[in-house]
Amino acid sequence: RRRRVVRRRMPGKRAREDDDARGRRWPEALVVTHDGASDGGAAACHACAEHGDAEDLAAWLFAPLDAEAFARECVDRQVVHFKRTNARARFDGWFGLADVEALARLGTCAYGTDVDVTSYANGVRRTHNHNDRAMDGDGDCGRVGAGASGGGGGGEEARDVIIDADALMRRFREDKCSLRVLHPQTRHDGMWKILATLETFFGCATGCNVYCTPPNSQGFAPHYDDIDAFVCQIEGEKRWRVYEPLEDEQYPRVSSKNFTQEEIMHQRVLFDGVLSAGDVLYMPRGAIHQAECSRGDELSVHATISTNQLNAPADLLEMSVGDMLQDFINTEKECRKSLPRTFLRDQWAQDGTEAGDAVERVVEFQREFLRRMTNGDEYINEARNRLGARLMLQRLPPPPSHFAKSPSYTGPAAARKMLEKAPPRVTLQLSGAQRVCAFGDRLAVCHIFDNARDASHRLITTHDVATASSSTAQSIDDENVPGYAYFDARDGQFLDLLLDAAEDAFIDVQDLATEYINDKSDDGSDDDAPVDDRDVGHFVRVAARLVARGVLAVERA
Repeated sequence: RRRRVVRRRMPGKRAREDDDARGRRWPEALVVTHDGASDGGAAACHACAEHGDAEDLAAWLFAPLDAEAFARECVDRQVVHFKRTNARARFDGWFGLADVEALARLGTCAYGTDVDVTSYANGVRRTHNHNDRAMDGDGDCGRVGAGASGGGGGGEEARDVIIDADALMRRFREDKCSLRVLHPQTRHDGMWKILATLETFFGCATGCNVYCTPPNSQGFAPHYDDIDAFVCQIEGEKRWRVYEPLEDEQYPRVSSKNFTQEEIMHQRVLFDGVLSAGDVLYMPRGAIHQAECSRGDELSVHATISTNQLNAPADLLEMSVGDMLQDFINTEKECRKSLPRTFLRDQWAQDGTEAGDAVERVVEFQREFLRRMTNGDEYINEARNRLGARLMLQRLPPPPSHFAKSPSYTGPAAARKMLEKAPPRVTLQLSGAQRVCAFGDRLAVCHIFDNARDASHRLITTHDVATASSSTAQSIDDENVPGYAYFDARDGQFLDLLLDAAEDAFIDVQDLATEYINDKSDDGSDDDAPVDDRDVGHFVRVAARLVARGVLAVERA
């Protein structure tokens, strides 16, 4: 009898991806080396940030890897260490230790809002958010705001105590406490421009914290975050240890507790190495990590840039299924009838009882709801609208250097002049800074031009978006809702045409409106459509509303 030989194939890329998707194993960290002086260094970074060149800034940050290839092949999959040579000044102009002290000496910064003071020694993580050492607490300080990269969860200590700069720096230099500066982009122009530019590349809210760690110390316990983290080593050096995620906690939607060393001692180490000035370390959310300054008298300052917080298919599902359920409840009056008065008395809700019959009716409603879910494309599109609107509300406002035209070329005064005289040509102030969203029977152009720089880090929920899009404004003429400009649903095609045509050039609104009206008149595909009484003046007013909100800028002689 011939013996059957079974040949085992080595797993290919698809098999490895399937294993990753099932959570079986993460690859060890990818280490890439790059000459930090070969691409212009810090000057190249600030030139890109000054003009909002998102692709070029991403290429600088991820060099030598191609930025698109990195986003496609490494994000969510692998820890990456961008190891740089000749790069000690690569992050010059970012938020450093001198900036921390200068910020504290303004006399307007508060513990818990602007800075956290932390320590981790003998397995205990403490927060010291007071000027008086005698008031030290044992609690942990939680994260603050959207996209904020954390340092171990827990409760919060006192907030809003004004920082005494001398006391703060004594904590750092004498007591070996770490300083976590929250959202430096709200006070530091260079970080504002960098973060605003990176938001364009990542397509999601992008946050930042800066961490200052004294020599021979560690500020935070092992933990994982709910964000993808890019650790940018600004000054000094720091040892990082990154561990494989816990089996059931990959791609988390909330950050972890503080782990003990014993709890992670059996986790496989993906990376154990030292980041020097100029290096970058990428960690997908869920990767457990800890870091320490352990070499002599070398301190460390690094910025953690955070992305992809609540930016997953799970969030679209959460929104779309919730909308579908609400519509189902609104249309199925039977499921809104009262439960029988004996429903909770019957412990087991057995068949043949009132409680049992009520449970069976709920199961029937559930089956019908699940059947309708198979036709949920329109709800997914609605969820995309709300996710896009949320991003517009979360983003940093654009720095003036990112505008296509001076702010004096836009706003309410420019819109009034536009309607009083022959309408000038218009252009977009900033590409990607607005999004047309359909909410029921009306449209909204959601935009970033009303955003406040000191509020961009706050977590905005889809409930906030739904409230603003459905109930805050009572009509399309309501101009008091920050971040929204409302329009009649019939104006959707013209809005798309206007924003597309005005993206890279000045366009004549009257000519565009005339062409649009003529095209609509020549289209005889719907003879039963109601008469469209919108004229060129109507569409000029549509454009003027966008000028008033800062979305469009006018051309001046």
